Amino acid sequence: MESPTAKQDGRHARLERNKTQVVRALLALIRESGEVPRAEELAERAQVSRRSVFRLFDDRASLLRAASDFMYRELLERFPFPDLSGRPIAKRVVLLVDHLASVYEYVTPIRRVTENAKERDDLVDNERGRIQSLYLQQIRTGFPDVVPKEATIPGISLETMQLILSWKAWDYLRHERKHSIERAKAVVVHGLRLLLSPTGVVA
Repeated sequence: MESPTAKQDGRHARLERNKTQVVRALLALIRESGEVPRAEELAERAQVSRRSVFRLFDDRASLLRAASDFMYRELLERFPFPDLSGRPIAKRVVLLVDHLASVYEYVTPIRRVTENAKERDDLVDNERGRIQSLYLQQIRTGFPDVVPKEATIPGISLETMQLILSWKAWDYLRHERKHSIERAKAVVVHGLRLLLSPTGVVA
């Protein structure tokens, strides 16, 4: 006979499994349509009942929050930061931009939806802030000779480097300027090389 603890553990495991199925289904549908799907469509894709969707998540805001958190945890595993140590600055720049381009292409469909969602809240913004802080730390580690711990260095603002490397800048190049991925990367690489070159000439 199954013990009460085992039953509770089994229910918890099913609950978490269903949550993951719903979140994965949501992300897939957003990537396909660029919109948050209806509950019926989401339930069908996740292979759960419509009632289960509402039982698992209190509202659309909590669902988007769970999806955002899941996606950013997944991208850290899927796109490990490149090793920039011991390489010339020009090579480090290319590796960094290649890495961020892959990350931004992965997150953009969901990021664009959550940027415009009326349910957007502080928890989603805080999750993004956590990731941005992580990347800032990795940038400082990858460019210790040009980006010290201080916020600025003579003639170069760390905020400028963050701006060039931001998702908003990437989104502008890809979706407003309609650049290809390779063209957008070339623009970002050019900007970084100008910024990091002591003479202002492309390295």
